[in-house]
Amino acid sequence: MDYTDRKNNNIFNQFAPALLRLSIGLFFLLIGLDQIGSLGIFAATVANVDFAKNYMPEWLVKFYGYLLPPIEILFGTLTIVGLLTRVSSFVLCLAMISILIADPHTITSNFAYPFNKDYIVLAATMSLVFTGGGIISIDYLFDRKKRKYYWFFYFSEK
Repeated sequence: MDYTDRKNNNIFNQFAPALLRLSIGLFFLLIGLDQIGSLGIFAATVANVDFAKNYMPEWLVKFYGYLLPPIEILFGTLTIVGLLTRVSSFVLCLAMISILIADPHTITSNFAYPFNKDYIVLAATMSLVFTGGGIISIDYLFDRKKRKYYWFFYFSEK
């Protein structure tokens, strides 16, 4: 039996998307669970951000504050299990971009720290949008073109 993947010739290369999915998904899941515990306080905090108050109506900002934690929980969970990975990662990218835009001091005040966690999380989430969940995911099980490769092992006929 030859344990190789058809594209990469090394099955261990396929663990990278799984680890990335797990870390990004857990990040958003835990952040969302923390925020949903005090949803009213979080929505009020979001409504008090200067950028949001200046450019958006207050009702829209509060709606966003109430909507963001469940979105982080739902799509963080989908990312962890590898279901609709590209879609869920895209939604999480949009959430990260909106957070970066709404909180402009992260852009201007962190010149001493160029590796801000928000930018790293955004880059990792964008990576999942482009690469997908890999072969250790539920997405892979539902992909009919690749199903003959039995989860993550390719059994060659030697």
